[in-house]
Amino acid sequence: LPVRPHQGLLGVAHLGYSYGNAETTLYGVGPEKGFTLGLGADYASSATASEHTLYSLLLRSTAYVLLPWARHHVLALGLSAGTSGGTYPRRGMFFTGGFTEESVFDTFLSNTLQSAFVLRGYEPRQFRGRQFALLNAEYRLPLWYADRGVSTLPVYLRNVSGAVFADYGGAFDRFEPGAASDLLHLGVGAELWFQLSLGYFARTTFRLGWARGVSPWAPPPQTYFVAASAF
Repeated sequence: LPVRPHQGLLGVAHLGYSYGNAETTLYGVGPEKGFTLGLGADYASSATASEHTLYSLLLRSTAYVLLPWARHHVLALGLSAGTSGGTYPRRGMFFTGGFTEESVFDTFLSNTLQSAFVLRGYEPRQFRGRQFALLNAEYRLPLWYADRGVSTLPVYLRNVSGAVFADYGGAFDRFEPGAASDLLHLGVGAELWFQLSLGYFARTTFRLGWARGVSPWAPPPQTYFVAASAF
């Protein structure tokens, strides 16, 4: 994997493992039962033809609980964590923060949705470090199953749903339990999700949201409209 010349050459060996048994239904907001697990490890040294050393470990897991009091109401949980080390000079291997300010139009044209694993209520990439931990919790509920388009236009609204969320995490160079209140940050808020099909083939989820960070480092409450995947 080549990097900028002033950083030298970085050759990386990667090992990954994933498992999932999450179940999705036709009228659900997303997965309603089960869990997923993903593990990844990167290693770089002279043995991989690298001019720098690097190791990193990444864990990502999700779980879904179908709630009993209403149809398709789901508690979705996401856990991410990582650690890294070595001489590779990149400042902060990991970062956490809110959605980027990239326009919805540009996101759709590039066919690259923003990640669902974010710390909403904070600036994009606000926290950086060699380690990170992030917990995402969302209460998801369907609001309207539209399943219709507008005349002959190539725009098709599948459904509208809602989510109330809490995100808790941060990125840091070294975690110290006594300083957890300074290293881990809470964000809360709510979103409306619009699942659309555009051009008869591209399915995209747009989110209209409000988020507030609950820590001394939080910016003012945010409103946003983004194209982002769901975990």
